[in-house]
Amino acid sequence: MRLVYSHFPVSAKPAKDGNSIEIKNFLGGRHIKKVVMPTGTKVRESVETKDELIFEGIDKGGLSLTCA
Repeated sequence: MRLVYSHFPVSAKPAKDGNSIEIKNFLGGRHIKKVVMPTGTKVRESVETKDELIFEGIDKGGLSLTCA
């Protein structure tokens, strides 16, 4: 999943264990939003591409809920 922005630079930082994501500056807001991953899914940053998150898991429902 790619992070796309035009005015407010959004930053998303996955936790080291891959169980959550912290999103900063979403729509220019100052609050840090924390998204906890459902059981059986993990997230990591792409090494090759800037502003790209890679979600992994075997549960399609859990992955789609996390991306939404």
